[in-house]
Amino acid sequence: MATLLTAPEREDLRMATLAYLATCNTAAFTSGQLAPILRRRRAVGFPFTDGDMDGALAFLEGQGWTRGIDSGFGGSRAYQVTSPGVLEAERRGFC
Repeated sequence: MATLLTAPEREDLRMATLAYLATCNTAAFTSGQLAPILRRRRAVGFPFTDGDMDGALAFLEGQGWTRGIDSGFGGSRAYQVTSPGVLEAERRGFC
């Protein structure tokens, strides 16, 4: 379940997610892997749920900045940054 993040908080979470994925551009991560990483790194200054992370990843995929990779076992979906996503991260000064 998603929390009631404000629009600027949602944008911050999206950009923190993009920044992290761009620095690890050869790897793919599930939502469940990314959320604790961003929390540990204190990538954003507010609490967020796994549902908020799912929303951020869906937005990034919709922009074409990430791509979803379905597990061969069908239980999870990992996300990897795309070339346009890396370019967007560079444009914003994330890497």
